[in-house]
Amino acid sequence: MKFLLLLSLAMLTAAGAPSSTALARSVFTPVLGKSVATGTVQHVVIIVQENRSFDNLFNGYPGADTVAYGMVAGRGRVRLRPLSLAAPYGISHLSRDFFAACDGTARGRSCKMDGFDREVFAGAPRDLPYSFVPHDETKLYFEMAHDYVLADRMFTSHLDASFVSHQYIIAGHAHHAVDLPAAQWGCPAARYDRVPTLQPDRTYGPMESPCFNYSTIGDELDANGLPWRYYADSGGGYIWLAYQAIRHIKDGPDWKTDAVTPSTRFFDDLKDGNLAAVTWITPSCINSDHGGCGSTTGPHWVANLVNAIGESPF
Repeated sequence: MKFLLLLSLAMLTAAGAPSSTALARSVFTPVLGKSVATGTVQHVVIIVQENRSFDNLFNGYPGADTVAYGMVAGRGRVRLRPLSLAAPYGISHLSRDFFAACDGTARGRSCKMDGFDREVFAGAPRDLPYSFVPHDETKLYFEMAHDYVLADRMFTSHLDASFVSHQYIIAGHAHHAVDLPAAQWGCPAARYDRVPTLQPDRTYGPMESPCFNYSTIGDELDANGLPWRYYADSGGGYIWLAYQAIRHIKDGPDWKTDAVTPSTRFFDDLKDGNLAAVTWITPSCINSDHGGCGSTTGPHWVANLVNAIGESPF
């Protein structure tokens, strides 16, 4: 069968899943040598990693559109420097930080892109955003890019943090939401649990509930009789389980059958011959590449997933 694997750059304990030690020793084994059936794609697997730009992970990749420096208003060029995935720093990536980095002639428009030093990163070294992950830590990503396809000029359709980003992954929008909810990342939302909104002119609008009821890719798959699964870690209140913000899914049968935790259950399902038509997989914090999670195992996590799929009957 043909499958399409997508890695989206936008929180491990389970029987049959690789341990943290195994992740540290993982080796990417390309499956290009396998015979591939002709015909339509029958399985799509979307692996979601966190909060890294293309230049941060693939800086210097041969033939790709990357840069060796960034601009700072009033200072000119600042050369990018290597900084480990395990560095204990996280760069704030709310809408206010986008507007600061943009440094546009209008709010978030006509960007000069020279204000990344204005983003919030308390306690971190100066010019933290002007960095890239050392190549010895991204070796597995480079190998996968070499053996498959790497898209270097793709950009997100939103401008802020993970709550909205994960809604775009399942629905292509997030109503008008921007930034993060005050409490629960979805349903049920308490009266005080609200998320900011952003208007078309990029001014802030009224607060709204982070519990939505719009149509998603999962709904389209259900309507066409196609199975889907969304694998996520249960730590931190399912914050990376995007479907918890969709009321009719959170309160309906899909929540019990298609929202799967922890994410490592994917390995068991794959081993049992159970691969949905469309699958989303989000990692644990330690395997996510997220700044501040203090680990370098993200590329190993992805390689283990790709290898498992490549070695399966699918």
